[in-house]
Amino acid sequence: MYKRITGAFALLGMITPGFAAGHIDYLNVFGNTVIFSTNASKNTTSPSCVAVEHQDNWAVSLQSENGRAVYSLLITAMAGKLPIDVISAQDCADSDGIERPSSVVLTQLNIPSSSVVKNIQLYKNDGETLVGRVIDFNDKNFTLVYLPPGENYNVSFYKPPAVSPTLYYLQPDCLGTPYTFGGMQVFYTPGFNDSRYFRTEGSNQLNTFHSSRTSPDICENITPKDQYLFKVDFSYYEDNTCGAAPCVIKEE
Repeated sequence: MYKRITGAFALLGMITPGFAAGHIDYLNVFGNTVIFSTNASKNTTSPSCVAVEHQDNWAVSLQSENGRAVYSLLITAMAGKLPIDVISAQDCADSDGIERPSSVVLTQLNIPSSSVVKNIQLYKNDGETLVGRVIDFNDKNFTLVYLPPGENYNVSFYKPPAVSPTLYYLQPDCLGTPYTFGGMQVFYTPGFNDSRYFRTEGSNQLNTFHSSRTSPDICENITPKDQYLFKVDFSYYEDNTCGAAPCVIKEE
């Protein structure tokens, strides 16, 4: 089994007792909010802010680093058909009437366990070129620690790329070159730009935007608004570790 590494690893960790693992059965993006549910019942009482029609749902904001990490992990879980545990924050801070998760855990990949780590290999984005064997995950700076081939002591580090925030367009229907927040950054969005890295330029510009995209298949025409954003650069880019897209891990 293999899956591509993204910023989702910010939330990988020990499996938490008392939370039933389930597969994602609903995932949608509304503006800057991700709403999802799983086929497992919630094992804790939801906070009083939860609306009756959203008792089975969870919501996170793509405007926070934590929310973008959760969204990346959800995409990874759906692609690999992996179960997840959702741990409640006991509030509805990211969307009115919908419970917010404090963390989400992939239950079939437990990085801190040495019995599992010894079988996890890191590959370049082609899925064939070995980068090294994963030996640890630093949850403070979201970095994988690995031993390159032939090394027993000299470790290397890999930090997965950020998942793109909302992309904004000067034209309706998401036509033309997109703009987004954050200058001189490298982003990755599954299914967008042929699933390759893309970057932003170093200086922002004030423009009037007429549409936005929160995922590869969702475009929304918006009320025109002026924002200082950075132009997206689609020129070919590779990092030294993984190539033109995030690394892949394989459980072997």
